[in-house]
Amino acid sequence: MPILRYAERLSTGADVDLPRLLPFIFAPYDEKQLFVTLLFLIGNEDGSGSRVADPNALVKSLIQDARAAPGFAEIASQDVELSLFIAEHSKSLQGDLLPYAVRRMGSIATDGPDGLNNLKRLVGQSWFTDGLTDEEAALITILYSPTEYPFTEQYAALIQSHFTQTGTVETPSGREVTIWVIKNAPFSRDADWVTPIRDSVRVLEEFLGVPFPTTDIIFEVIDEGTPWYPLGAIHQFTHVIITGKDYGSGVTLHETAHYYLTIFFPIWLTEGGANFMEAYIEDQTGIQTIDD
Repeated sequence: MPILRYAERLSTGADVDLPRLLPFIFAPYDEKQLFVTLLFLIGNEDGSGSRVADPNALVKSLIQDARAAPGFAEIASQDVELSLFIAEHSKSLQGDLLPYAVRRMGSIATDGPDGLNNLKRLVGQSWFTDGLTDEEAALITILYSPTEYPFTEQYAALIQSHFTQTGTVETPSGREVTIWVIKNAPFSRDADWVTPIRDSVRVLEEFLGVPFPTTDIIFEVIDEGTPWYPLGAIHQFTHVIITGKDYGSGVTLHETAHYYLTIFFPIWLTEGGANFMEAYIEDQTGIQTIDD
């Protein structure tokens, strides 16, 4: 098995700081995560040295957030060099953005016969090759490859030119949450998506008494009537897809509440709870009364 070959090479002396890595290597992560950790430790098949300038720094970034490891493994299964390139350009990402972005790139790479080409098209953009910013990682999180949804033009527009509204909110528990709202075309003038999301975060955390479950809220605003997506809004765990027509409506508050209430709960609790929280936020922020 490849994982055993990499482990054997590790034992014969790769240029890594083993004492620092041993707790991670023997932690109860699944085989994919262990595989990709060893892959990045070793670097190449012939054992002549690492492909990266500083393997310790690269591995440290994986240790900090092992949730990204399965995404790296998906990319490495298609192209090892590309996975190392992505790791080098994404190791400075903060918060939840590293696993979000890498997970999305991994799914693009393995999506159909053109998946790897779609990923290479993405990472070949000038904004990627100079190192990823948090905003660019948020953009990658919302990308779907053209194979998954037939909107090649929108995929191209997003990776070549995107529009972002962003802001931060300090929650009652003292955490800082970043809000990213991304569109493939200019936002309507005076359309402020960030403020209602920011208000929702404060109200939700204060009311529930539980820290907001992510450091990064990501909304993708799509044009009304996009043929591949007939629904008004949907929560995708890492981000929300919402149509432009929902600007200024309770849908934004509802979808923000879904960061607490996902489909892992029964539908009556998921939707009923989000509906209640939507009304509660409206009441607390003075947008409407709870009777409305």
